[in-house]
Amino acid sequence: MLADFLRPIGFDSQIFCLMTDHASIGQPAKHGIMSGYPDDWMKHYVASDYEPIDPIRKEAALNLQSIFSWDGIDRIRPYNKNERSILNQAGDAGLRNGVAVSLLNSRQERVCMGYASSGGKVELNPTTLSVLKLASIQFYDAYQALNRPAVGGRSPRVWLTEREREVLQWAALGKSNPDIATILDISDATVAYFLQRCFFKLDANSKTLAVVKAIRLGLIRLDERFAVHSTKPYL
Repeated sequence: MLADFLRPIGFDSQIFCLMTDHASIGQPAKHGIMSGYPDDWMKHYVASDYEPIDPIRKEAALNLQSIFSWDGIDRIRPYNKNERSILNQAGDAGLRNGVAVSLLNSRQERVCMGYASSGGKVELNPTTLSVLKLASIQFYDAYQALNRPAVGGRSPRVWLTEREREVLQWAALGKSNPDIATILDISDATVAYFLQRCFFKLDANSKTLAVVKAIRLGLIRLDERFAVHSTKPYL
């Protein structure tokens, strides 16, 4: 599904790596646990033991919860000879316009997702990068949910109060904490309090992840028509 979603944008290769052990789902760290990169390249990468010197992996380990292009790293910290050789070889294998997304869950477990275009003509504008990051967050969350052992034979149910849903709904529409406070006629601190409750219940460590999980679980909807200014009291 992720591959089908990203192909129209111009990215026809992707890779998903567990950068650290994931005790939460009983899986060890592994490079390319899922991969749409060319098989020949993956075999060459492993045989050449590129993992320890791969500049993209090193950057992902340093910059958590971030998205960056392969070219962007070079402008900030020029690649050394070995790093540049790896990326040149990747380009020859059809991996161009590379972008990486580094994510950290609430248990401090890390993953890195990579995207590349064989055509090499993807415009890496802010909108494209935002779509890639949101798609990565959704994929990682769904992957963990599918692999996490159920509690008592079933997945735990998440329940949000009406106020928590309302605050999170406005966050899903891109409203800042001060914006939400103004809309709901409450203080910024109260907005932050309700968001922290949402984070705890949804096992999230960011507003974006909380929104993604809430939408996936059907707790809120991404609907621009949402504009109900309720005056009912909430707990």
